[in-house]
Amino acid sequence: MPVSVRYEADDYVSASLLHARWSTRRWLVVLGIGAGAAVAIWMLFPDRAAVVAGGVLGGVIGAVAWYATAMLVYLPWKSRRMFRQQKSLHASYEVEWDDTGLTVRGEHLLSTTPWDAYIKRKENARVLMLYQSDLLFQMLPKRCFPPEEWRSIDAFVRHVPA
Repeated sequence: MPVSVRYEADDYVSASLLHARWSTRRWLVVLGIGAGAAVAIWMLFPDRAAVVAGGVLGGVIGAVAWYATAMLVYLPWKSRRMFRQQKSLHASYEVEWDDTGLTVRGEHLLSTTPWDAYIKRKENARVLMLYQSDLLFQMLPKRCFPPEEWRSIDAFVRHVPA
């Protein structure tokens, strides 16, 4: 018995936000580069330490404000707009899986993807995302999974690396 999927705009927004969210590793790399740059600038201009500290602080505040604006305002707005434009996201799909792969059927679509084609997965409270590359993913709203244990999300995601 396949799972029936019909996307909502909020599913797409949630997937977009999850996709855009930075990993802990990325944050640490960016913070490390910023700290290294600040130390290098401070060493080059030790007599202007207060100016350097002010510039670094201003840069950090600006970066945090930019990221917050992008994640809280721009990305949700852009995702809802893209959802309205892309008519294929409004269609109904049937999704089923077995030990060999994931099959998606729709009015104009039939796709089977073997499990080893997926390189990672991400999930939040609303959606599960299966990645075939860093940018190409399939999303599945968690609300579409029936509660029976043999169709649970845990049984499904065991096929895809975290």
